[in-house]
Amino acid sequence: MASRKMRVPIRTPNKKEWSMAIESTYKGETHLQEIIYGDPETIPFEDINPESENRKKIPIKELGLPSSGNTDVVIVDESGEIYLIETKLATNDDIRRKVVGQILEYAAHLWGQDFEWLDNKVKEKLGSSLSECFQDVKGWVKENFEESVTNKLQEGSFKLVIVVDKVTEELRRITEFTIKRGLAIYPVELRYFRDVGGTEVLVPRVFNVPSVAKVTPPARRIWDEKSFFEDARSKVDERTLSTLHKMYTFSKDLGKINWGHGVKDGTFGVDIILRDKQVPLFSIFSCLGKRNWFSFKKEVELGVNKTLIMEYIRHLKSLGFPLDENNHWNRYPQFDISILNDDEKFASFKEETLKFKNLLVQS
Repeated sequence: MASRKMRVPIRTPNKKEWSMAIESTYKGETHLQEIIYGDPETIPFEDINPESENRKKIPIKELGLPSSGNTDVVIVDESGEIYLIETKLATNDDIRRKVVGQILEYAAHLWGQDFEWLDNKVKEKLGSSLSECFQDVKGWVKENFEESVTNKLQEGSFKLVIVVDKVTEELRRITEFTIKRGLAIYPVELRYFRDVGGTEVLVPRVFNVPSVAKVTPPARRIWDEKSFFEDARSKVDERTLSTLHKMYTFSKDLGKINWGHGVKDGTFGVDIILRDKQVPLFSIFSCLGKRNWFSFKKEVELGVNKTLIMEYIRHLKSLGFPLDENNHWNRYPQFDISILNDDEKFASFKEETLKFKNLLVQS
């Protein structure tokens, strides 16, 4: 005897009568993926990580991984948390064991990538950098976010989530075993209902919900000149340390120093007054790599003519900065400070940056 399909009573505000949404099937795994990609909040993330509630989340569909395949969906939230989402239907035989191996393979190939790699992937998919996606979040700090994402990638600290239309006993047991052995994989059941009028209802449930006490995040610190250079001394070579000292001295003449709040890496920004607003020109980190960034997008938002920015970028490009005036004039492009270890390049950078700052103020 066939089991009776589950029904959910629903009523819309403009109707007095209740209608019955009957449990239905997804059109396929792509249908399920599109629902999650269209609105990540269909997954109750707060049951996986209580601190994720109300955080803005950006979905990236079919993220290609080196030497592997494409993830179904990767979600990054405003704090830098990374979720790998793999979808399967109960009718797919892979739900039994292969899906667990699949999500572990994706996590293994994402592990060790750097921020620049992920950022480039997001630009390809969404047309904006990862950081630009969160610029509208109140109180959001760019350097803290990028530091968090970098650490998650280097440590392989991801949240692994398998979303299915129905969690089977075997999937529940396998993932319960991995959690008890210190490897958290969360099965999420996302049951799908429709009524005769086409109204759709989703009923989510997270299995193996962790009973974890609220974790207090590391205290934010405010860097200063002394702590910044102490930190830099332990992370960069002598030549780059000298360049950082020269950059700091130049920055003090250029505008107002604004010290960062990063937990791990020291940062300072250089702010100028542009059209009665305090605007950052660039930010400098106490470590090696392409972590430093220009804030051209903020200048564009205040109405600065893009040709002015593009001309400055062309000068930077001639010094070896990995920039393109056609793609970076309205972004926050990153660079490695060691580009300026050459004295002649640094002198040229100072000259062109001071000229650029004066043109901005006069515009």
